[in-house]
Amino acid sequence: MEQVGSHVTGVFPGALVGVPWLHATCGVCEFCRSERENLCLAKEFTGYSVDGGYAEAVVARAGYALPLPAGDPAHWAPFLCAGIIGFRALKLALPRARGRIGFFGFGGSAHLALQLASRMGFSTVAYSRTPDHLALAERLGASEVVRTGVPSAPAEPTLDAAVVFAPRGEVVVDALRATKKGGTVSVAAIHLSPIPTLDYDHVLFGERRLVSVEANTREDAREFLELANLYHLESTVTERPLRQANAALLDLKQGRVTGAVVLDCTSP
Repeated sequence: MEQVGSHVTGVFPGALVGVPWLHATCGVCEFCRSERENLCLAKEFTGYSVDGGYAEAVVARAGYALPLPAGDPAHWAPFLCAGIIGFRALKLALPRARGRIGFFGFGGSAHLALQLASRMGFSTVAYSRTPDHLALAERLGASEVVRTGVPSAPAEPTLDAAVVFAPRGEVVVDALRATKKGGTVSVAAIHLSPIPTLDYDHVLFGERRLVSVEANTREDAREFLELANLYHLESTVTERPLRQANAALLDLKQGRVTGAVVLDCTSP
């Protein structure tokens, strides 16, 4: 942090802070007044509705900037968006203690959420069509890995909960099929292709719950960073200069990124 406003307290120049996806909320709508600011009707997002997310410097509101532990900023960057969203999705899906959680799609969000779930004592299963992603999941503590997209016999549901990170509607159906009665499937994707027609009796019946995730609250962010520091979560990061942003997006789409990509906005 280079400068602080005259009325800002508790934060000083030189401190390491992060500016997350949630840039600001209105504070007065029904959602903000009921501790659901992630659903605010007038919320703003860093780098999307507010400039500065892809720049050498950014102006942030003090109440939304997050103090970070010491260390390489590139290490903490994935925690501030992908990590927080994955954490909220995980909280919404958490089953009973020591339950079994499936993670469908293993990228920037899932590789942090799975570590947390594993260290909290849950059994974790990573599902991905990319062998490199599954190898990372195993290294980060997954109890089991499953390669998707290959022929296999239908299996009985074995999961107590699931989180879907892949932006494909058919994966939601796969997650529901793999989840036992009474379990929750949360969808962390911002965009999702159409979900195929559900066979209610075999896919959703049995008090299975399907929930979506929208943004996060500041409390989510603070809680997640505290847990990340407590459990020593590690981010797997590939750094690339800002000029390669489009190539990085293409690599993400093609499954060629393991972990997360961090854009260095200071690179020439």
